[in-house]
Amino acid sequence: MRRTRNILISLCLWLACGLPPVAQANPQGNTTMIITIGTTSFPVELYDTQAVKSLRRHLPQTIRMHSWGNEYYGELSGRIDTTGDAMRDVFEVGEVALWPAGNALCIFFGPTPASIGDEPRMASDGVPLGKITGDISALKKLKGSLGHVRIAEEVR
Repeated sequence: MRRTRNILISLCLWLACGLPPVAQANPQGNTTMIITIGTTSFPVELYDTQAVKSLRRHLPQTIRMHSWGNEYYGELSGRIDTTGDAMRDVFEVGEVALWPAGNALCIFFGPTPASIGDEPRMASDGVPLGKITGDISALKKLKGSLGHVRIAEEVR
């Protein structure tokens, strides 16, 4: 039932926005990743993509992240496979994506230097990975580079 609902929602979004259904929120149900910065954790509900499956095989890991406007990005260890995944350059606030050109994890919390308006926009196309399910306001309070960002799959 949940899968059918998600497919219908994706189809409606695709028809309304003209975006491929795979690029829309298509959660894997209970698959969650946790991004921890200092003492603050951000749960991410993951989408059902090849990139997510590949990323999960490379978790856990700790990376360094840098700011680019209202985006944090950091290079992942291990190449993430994106075969067959839909790509786009505009994301929602709170979305997490992979920037294949730099094999980098990106966290969006507002406009970037590439944005035309208030939307988060990547420098070039990326693969949506999931969306933070909690409050992202703590991201706006962080400044500059982040030395130890832990990324791990949540165990349920």
